[in-house]
Amino acid sequence: EYQPIRVLLDVLPGNSSNIIRLQPNRLIVVAILGTPEFNVGDIDQTSIVFGPARATKVHDKGHLEDVNGDGTPDMVLHFRCGESGIGPGDESVTLYGRLNNREWIVGSDDITVIAR
Repeated sequence: EYQPIRVLLDVLPGNSSNIIRLQPNRLIVVAILGTPEFNVGDIDQTSIVFGPARATKVHDKGHLEDVNGDGTPDMVLHFRCGESGIGPGDESVTLYGRLNNREWIVGSDDITVIAR
């Protein structure tokens, strides 16, 4: 049975509480963390979906930035809260996608949801 590659996900980089306010047009910043063993440049950005409703990214493509200060580039993407399907009571959120070689990736992070 095939298992996807697990990636490290950081919802709202720099904010350890990961508080998401349920406002439809609010952007949720998500970073896929690179490691010495995982190059985020290998991600097929067109394949990335986020949250229960499998939202697609807002901008044409993500940008590379070292959000966690480890010296390895991370991929930063933006999604609209209203398109993500995140709702009251959700305690984690998942991102799915593929690498350029067609292997699947998956990553999750804990969140705290607050109504408007």
